[in-house]
Amino acid sequence: MKIEKVFLERKGQAMFNTEITESVLNSFLLEDEQFADVNSLSIGEKLILKIESIPEYLIPVKPYKNKVKNPLKIQVDILISFRQGDILSEYIRFKQPDPNGKKVNSDKIIIIAPKIEWAYMPKTKEQLIEWYKNKVDNKISGFESEIDFLSWYENNIKDSKCAYCGLSERDSQRLVHEGKLKSLRFPIYGTISSGVNRGYWLEIDRKIPTGYYSKGNCNPSCYFCNNDKSDVFTDSQYKEFYENRASFLRGLLILRDNKEVTGNGNLDPNNLIEQ
Repeated sequence: MKIEKVFLERKGQAMFNTEITESVLNSFLLEDEQFADVNSLSIGEKLILKIESIPEYLIPVKPYKNKVKNPLKIQVDILISFRQGDILSEYIRFKQPDPNGKKVNSDKIIIIAPKIEWAYMPKTKEQLIEWYKNKVDNKISGFESEIDFLSWYENNIKDSKCAYCGLSERDSQRLVHEGKLKSLRFPIYGTISSGVNRGYWLEIDRKIPTGYYSKGNCNPSCYFCNNDKSDVFTDSQYKEFYENRASFLRGLLILRDNKEVTGNGNLDPNNLIEQ
């Protein structure tokens, strides 16, 4: 596998793309602190791009940050197209952590040579544990323990189908892997980075959005339905909405227009106007 084309994208008030030639690329792309051979890469091979090695004219610094006279470093992403034999990949985005934020290693972009051909890949145990700990830290987990969650996920989410549209995890993964549908959130060829990790696996959706993540309150959902459902609908509402959006929404208005409320604030079915 070889690197075919590279674009450096600077983020600011506007987006600027700069094509990087192979000679310039070779001058700042490293592998284990040694210069990498961009024409002979193995799948999974990790490369390190050190931001400080990129010529200054490619990523200028904004003179001031708002009204405070502090230099603002410009964040950059690298877009790379790989070639494996006769196959030319889609561009893959490798992101630099926000250089003005608090994250460590914002001076490096990690590049991993992708596996272009798709084969089903379940979420790793490390990914699942990270998800679980996040929910525990935010006090929204209803699972008894980490083991309880992992067991539930294995039997209810992994390699299953979306509870709303029926899209399988494998089909969703292949759509994203091969770049059939594109989003800045989608990890093309399974290349995950900060903020680029959705669509590849089924997601855990809360039936009642204000409830806990628990066995009784969670459904497997594809990215498309989960993003669409958001925190607006319960699972039963969304299933109705999914079938006929306009009809469902108009029905809510009709119900509101025609109801009369009893003194305790509850809907009185005897006072509804018949349609």
